[in-house]
Amino acid sequence: MNSIEAAFTGRLGTQPELKTSQAGKPWAAFNVGVGDGDNIQWVRIAVFGERAQELSAILRKGDRVYVEGRLQLNTRTDKEGQQRAGLSVAAWKCEKLGQIGWNKPPKAKNGDGARNRQAPPGQQSVAQRQSSASDDAAIPF
Repeated sequence: MNSIEAAFTGRLGTQPELKTSQAGKPWAAFNVGVGDGDNIQWVRIAVFGERAQELSAILRKGDRVYVEGRLQLNTRTDKEGQQRAGLSVAAWKCEKLGQIGWNKPPKAKNGDGARNRQAPPGQQSVAQRQSSASDDAAIPF
């Protein structure tokens, strides 16, 4: 049977729900909004196995994700008896995308840039390295 494969980015519209199949295997389900403005298409995503457990722990509503998988059109009848259609993807790849600017170091207030930034634990700042380099010059060997 031929299937339609899809790859897209979008934002989570719901928190991932971690579930267990009848066979005891973990899987996660969540909605992803694709598009922008008034033109958003909601896609129901299912991820299986260990990746489902990992994603359910790190993904939050509003996070950007990249998804690859098999696309399906599902139809159902709602409570009022109306036929509804929706897209779903059985994902073989789903990755959380980073937010631009979130991991940038803070800007220095006095314009001295890297010299006044605090170094991560266990590392020396630029000013500390320069200070210890001048101390090394006094060592006779």
